[in-house]
Amino acid sequence: MENSKKISLVFITDEGYAEPTAVAIMSAILNKKQSSKYEINILTYNISKSTETKFKTLSSLDSIEINIIKIPNLDKFKNIKQSRYITPTALLKFDLPLLFPKKDKILYLDGDIIVQNDLSDFYNTDISEYYAAVVEDAVTLTPKNYHRSSVCLNDKYFNSGVLLFNLNKLRQDNCPQKLLDWRMKNGEFYMDQDALNEVLGHNVLYSSCWFNFITFYPDKHNNKDLTKLYGFNVPKDKIDMYKHAVILHYAGVLKPWKNKMIYLSTLYKYYLGKTNFNKKIKYLPADNERKIIGNTITVLNDAAYKTCLTFSDKVIPLSEININFNYKFENFNSIYTNYVPPIFEKSIPIVYSSNNNYVPYLTTSIKSLIEHASPDKNYDIVILENQISDKNKQKILTLTQNNISIRFFNVTSYISDCQFFLNRYFSAETYYRIFVAEIFRLYEKIIYLDSDVLVLENIAELYEINLKNNLIAAANDIVSYSHRINNYIIFNIPRKTYTQEILGIDDTRYYFQAGVLVFNIKEMLKNNITQKFLDKIEEIKNPVCHDQDILNSVCYKKVLYIPQKWNFYAFFNPKSLERTDIMNRYNDIPNSLKTEYEYAYKHPNIIHFAGNEKVWFNESIDFGNLWWKYAQKTPFYKILLKNKKMHNQAAKKTISPKNIILQIFSVRNLNERKLITILGFKIKIKSSKLKNRQQIRNIENQINDLKRQISPLKDIYKFKTKSINQKKIDYFIKKYDEYGITLVKRNPRIIVSLTSFPDRIYDIQYTLYSLLTQEFKPDEVILWLAEEEFPNGETSLPQNILKLKENGLSIKWCKNIKSYKKLIPALKEFPNDIIVTADDDIYYTKDWLKCLVERYLESDRHSIIAHRCHRIKFNKYNQIEDYKKWDKCIKNSEYSYQNFFTGAGGVLYPPNTLNPDCINEKMFETLCPTADDIWFWGMAVLNGTKIAITQNPMELTYSNPYRELLLNGDNTLYSVNGKLGLNNKQLKALLTYYPNIKRNINQERFCIKNNNI
Repeated sequence: MENSKKISLVFITDEGYAEPTAVAIMSAILNKKQSSKYEINILTYNISKSTETKFKTLSSLDSIEINIIKIPNLDKFKNIKQSRYITPTALLKFDLPLLFPKKDKILYLDGDIIVQNDLSDFYNTDISEYYAAVVEDAVTLTPKNYHRSSVCLNDKYFNSGVLLFNLNKLRQDNCPQKLLDWRMKNGEFYMDQDALNEVLGHNVLYSSCWFNFITFYPDKHNNKDLTKLYGFNVPKDKIDMYKHAVILHYAGVLKPWKNKMIYLSTLYKYYLGKTNFNKKIKYLPADNERKIIGNTITVLNDAAYKTCLTFSDKVIPLSEININFNYKFENFNSIYTNYVPPIFEKSIPIVYSSNNNYVPYLTTSIKSLIEHASPDKNYDIVILENQISDKNKQKILTLTQNNISIRFFNVTSYISDCQFFLNRYFSAETYYRIFVAEIFRLYEKIIYLDSDVLVLENIAELYEINLKNNLIAAANDIVSYSHRINNYIIFNIPRKTYTQEILGIDDTRYYFQAGVLVFNIKEMLKNNITQKFLDKIEEIKNPVCHDQDILNSVCYKKVLYIPQKWNFYAFFNPKSLERTDIMNRYNDIPNSLKTEYEYAYKHPNIIHFAGNEKVWFNESIDFGNLWWKYAQKTPFYKILLKNKKMHNQAAKKTISPKNIILQIFSVRNLNERKLITILGFKIKIKSSKLKNRQQIRNIENQINDLKRQISPLKDIYKFKTKSINQKKIDYFIKKYDEYGITLVKRNPRIIVSLTSFPDRIYDIQYTLYSLLTQEFKPDEVILWLAEEEFPNGETSLPQNILKLKENGLSIKWCKNIKSYKKLIPALKEFPNDIIVTADDDIYYTKDWLKCLVERYLESDRHSIIAHRCHRIKFNKYNQIEDYKKWDKCIKNSEYSYQNFFTGAGGVLYPPNTLNPDCINEKMFETLCPTADDIWFWGMAVLNGTKIAITQNPMELTYSNPYRELLLNGDNTLYSVNGKLGLNNKQLKALLTYYPNIKRNINQERFCIKNNNI
């Protein structure tokens, strides 16, 4: 197809769109090259003679030809309803191949555009093999619930505002009829655009975004997403984006002839002044904007900016805008765009979601937040809703102050197509927070609060935490912790199984409570998290904990866990802990979380009145009086008192005679005491009978536990086991202020190396403390952790571990090779140093390292030294006996291959004492995946390295003996390898692959000095 000398443009307009079309034409004329010749065709329907004359005057300009083509009627489209603000006139572009039968191609332009450069480069694009040259629409970056078109869910979807048509090919393939047929049979959300995409989309040429740059993109998408979508470098600054565009397209409901828009309104007004059309623009006031879901009207509420009009991310005082607003205050409190623009240059953004019934409780929360706000900071409070009455909004707005803004955002456009699972006392409003990334896309991060929280500290402190690349910050759901690790049945569902298999959370200890959240908006947009939330809702039809499950599932491993004081729920209170089942649940919680919780009980920053017992009906619950103190300061106090009275009266009516008697007098057994209740007064009486009964029950339980555990693990009771006094050691750790490693330079250095994993991390501080308080100081104490197991890095580690870094502890990160992490990374990093490994569940005596080093210095310095060894035994056929038959915890002074060291006691590895295959991950993961001691022993023997035992083999002191004796249900390597016989299987695999291991042992056993046996 040869390039035409003239550039043929076509516009379609009616009387209502005549002025914007004239502005578009004028901008094209004024920005063309002098050498370019434009033929401008204007398809008109039902325009006045005056308007027609104004269009014709444009032809007097140089190199411009104007053709006005009148369309007599739109009868062929009469059965197609208008779609939002788009009239059926837009469908005329289907007929362009028929209306221009002699043309090869034509450039169609919408009337709501500004042309800022010459069009010849785009027009001369070779489209001989395509239906059209188009520009991709970024609607594919938004969640599917944001729009109602199924076509725009495709991978590629173009915008129909700028189209370079190959009219020849469209005519040849009968596309006008195909387009009309498709449109008559299908939806009406995008008037013409869906049909064009569906019929032509398989054969179009995608061009630069600058030929059709939609003006709301900078507010809806960040420049990185746009750059990735288009493959062109999109500037970060919004105005720079606009200036780059050849064609600016005012798509959407906001139009510069109706709405004041930064840069764009000035641009429009300039070109309008060059036409013969009306030069005066009357911008719509707030009430009209409300009808069309237009621009954002907000209230700033300070002396300088009492009422202001907000455009994107800037605040413009009305003194700078020539518009008269004669509306009441309450008309300016709601947001009607599809996102929330910031109202302050710098602020603490807080979002709530609520319905009309929850407004009194919401207001109490806001009041507590405001009373603890700093006068030096601005607070931007936005309430997500779709049914709060204007009267209630007005009452809430009375809480605003100079540095406190309160606004409302209607979420109807986001939730209209959603079906949310609800039961118990939950309402649909709890799901609103899944849309925060889209709604608050102009913010970097925001705080979300449930309406039933009381804020007792400056919320700015929470906002200022560093989220890094995490999607969310939240507190661990401590109340459900026991359920999640023990697989309790909750709502007829095994909680651990559900969490792992349905939610996809492998490590069930990591699950957060969603009442207080900090959202990383930037990171969420980058990862398209809103769509992932919606997909997960489709996948999990009836989540147990509603949107909290959805949030946890999608954000797993991208969560920064914050202290309990920021989301404190007084579930484990003194009264509830009198119940055995609640106390058992509390005992299952790790010590570090308990410490956090107990501190939060005394010093809560945010109190969360979660659960079905609500403080506004029962002020006797923990911190109830405090909640009512703030409620009294709200405009809803009388309503709250009335609701409370009505609730209590209704409750009294439902009490049966039996319940009344029980309220007056009742007796029940409580562990070792009888609890007698008389007129509300409780009396506890000791009962020796109950005490004896409880003791017998405890003994029976212990015996049953032992019966279940002891049969496959008899040999474990041959070991001497004892445990530490954890409370005593906790006290010492808090007071510990010495440096636990040497400052003297050694060669080779002595590196103490160990590893851990999430199940152990909460009590490893006892082991670390014991290693840092050795009489003989090591050069380094290194804790190796897997990045995959602790995706938040050091921020997910307990404070009592991080504190020990001040005492010389090093924390290093490596690949997750499970128990092998205690030695393999150290071997790679310190190949010429002495490495001493330790286990993470043993409390080592102060002379532990000293004994290992002394034995090493006495040796040939090429032997591995261990505190604890078993002796390998052989049967009469010269085969190695079953692992359980070996001699355990032996004492000897030999240097022998048959001394099998165990990692629990600690092992000293001189440099170069292990075979080079030792660090081969593929080999040890194949042969000995769960038996690192067997692998390391085998690599020593294969290398010709013998093993020696210290003079006084240590007695193991466990930091958690119940775990090691398998009495608390935790998995250990001993339980896995011992119960299932995996030690024997892995040893056999090792000896089969490396026969020289057994050859070396036999040489020693039979005193053979050559290689022939």
